[in-house]
Amino acid sequence: LYWDQVPIMPAEKQLKELTVAEVAKHNSEKDLWIIIDGKVYDVTTFTDEHPGGVDTLLDVAGIDGTAEFDGVGHSDSA
Repeated sequence: LYWDQVPIMPAEKQLKELTVAEVAKHNSEKDLWIIIDGKVYDVTTFTDEHPGGVDTLLDVAGIDGTAEFDGVGHSDSA
């Protein structure tokens, strides 16, 4: 898994490898990371802006939310 933040970090920044166990620790509204397509996103600051609401993000907090993300039909810019 690779670490990334929202907004996307510049390409010149090196990505950090994380374990699933490390990501699982970040599963609250105050510290919320999700995994999408093998990349880890810190979406903590995005919870108030997320169109689906914070509960949608909390459902996949600290885990791989790729299936849920793809199942909603997000745009390419999401």
